Amino acid sequence: MNTKNRIITFAIALAAGFWVGDAIIDSIFFSHSSLLKSSILEPSPYEIYIRLLGAAYILIPGFIVSRVVARRQQIEKSLRASESFNVSLLENAPNPIVVTNMDSSVRYVNPAFETLTGYSRAEAVGLKSPYPWWPPEMREQFESENITGERMDFHRHERRYRKKSGESFWIVISIRDVRDKDNIAFHIGNWLDITERKRMEELLKVSEQNFRSSLESQSIGCRIYDEQGNLSYANPSVAKLYGFDSVKELVNSKKKERLTAGSYRASLARSRNSAGGAPLPTRYELEIVQKDGQIRNLEAYTNRVIWDGKRQYQISYVDVTERKRSEEALIASETFNASLLDNAPNPVVVTNTDDTVRYVNPAFETLTGYSRAELIGVKPPYPWWPPGTGQQLERAAGAEGTKELNRVERCYRKKNGEMFWIILSVKTVMLKDETQFHIGNWIEITERKEMEDALRASETFNTGLLDNAPNPVGVTNMDTSVRYVNPAWEKLTGYSSAEAVGLKSPYPWWPPEMREQFESENITGERMDF
Repeated sequence: MNTKNRIITFAIALAAGFWVGDAIIDSIFFSHSSLLKSSILEPSPYEIYIRLLGAAYILIPGFIVSRVVARRQQIEKSLRASESFNVSLLENAPNPIVVTNMDSSVRYVNPAFETLTGYSRAEAVGLKSPYPWWPPEMREQFESENITGERMDFHRHERRYRKKSGESFWIVISIRDVRDKDNIAFHIGNWLDITERKRMEELLKVSEQNFRSSLESQSIGCRIYDEQGNLSYANPSVAKLYGFDSVKELVNSKKKERLTAGSYRASLARSRNSAGGAPLPTRYELEIVQKDGQIRNLEAYTNRVIWDGKRQYQISYVDVTERKRSEEALIASETFNASLLDNAPNPVVVTNTDDTVRYVNPAFETLTGYSRAELIGVKPPYPWWPPGTGQQLERAAGAEGTKELNRVERCYRKKNGEMFWIILSVKTVMLKDETQFHIGNWIEITERKEMEDALRASETFNTGLLDNAPNPVGVTNMDTSVRYVNPAWEKLTGYSSAEAVGLKSPYPWWPPEMREQFESENITGERMDF
């Protein structure tokens, strides 16, 4: 009841109260007209009290009735709102909901149920068990498990059901009994679709089986431990690594006897750290003692895997004994090679992948005048590059990529400023497809370059003499082809150098009648000295 209605009700009740009060006063003073007249014109306190008492007689019960009516209307309104809210929750719930009566008949299903099963509300409401979404082969089991009945209060049971289309799906079903006082009124079932999860579980089982099969057949040794360090699995290859004929024989052996003293101590340390919450190292090395007493080097790699549905540790073992021996031989070889480099007669420079100088031999120091201490760690431009050529040589080095050069001539500068020439050859050293460093070998050719310069000067001088000779001069090759004619020859014959060079006998300057004679006189041939 709103405020306006309450005011009107109060006014009516007040007027009625006064009317009752007046009626009481009239009944008392009816026979005394003088008193009646005076009471109307000049009401006494007693008359006023009587009127107020009459108003209260009407007003108080009316007020109580109005409050009761208002409260009932408020409760009804709240109930309708609550019912509307609850229905909205059921209708818009993301999970399927089904409500069944005590006789197992379906009372209500929400839209999510219709979407999942393919059965409409009109098709589902009123159905009794066995329901059409129960697979035929499971109906007897569901009945025996008391899926329906007077009491159905249970939580999180996994069930495989069937859609209207025949497609199977999985749910987790929780059912609650709704009671009216001490009696069960109906059951509410809440479904959670876990079809995708079950599909992933099946795929995981297949994957685990395939994983187990692959471990059985692979040549790498493998063991699987749980988080407490208990052995869950070992493949045949790990038994062979230790020289045992079977996994059982390996498991029955003592760990202390299977490891060298140092590896056994390291194993105990890893176990202590793991027990303290530290993760296992992803890679470590160990030395094992085979059944026949031989020591082998292994690399171990740790991974987390799912095994038997639980997170466990997979440790894979790779036999690196031969690699270790090769590394030791390599170290000895490197010592030998370092001796060779130090005593090599030609300069040698080794640079890292970032072009910093890593090593120079004594011959390099002797040629350039720079000591090893001055050069180690130096980046381009190197101090032996002539001034002004740094950028050019650096671009050339970048264009070379892997620095694979073969007999490239370079002009460099010594520490004292003297220039010198070398033939440079560079080889890139690779290890496992990765560049390790570059080795540059120098051959000094300064003296040869000086001789070449002198020869070119001599040739220039000789050419100048021929060009300026007053007599005609012609030079021919062994095959009679003309190699050179000087200006005096061109002036005498009228043939230009371009016309003459390359011509073979008989030449156009031989008279036709004399050509046979000139040929017979062996004017051409291997020897033409006359």
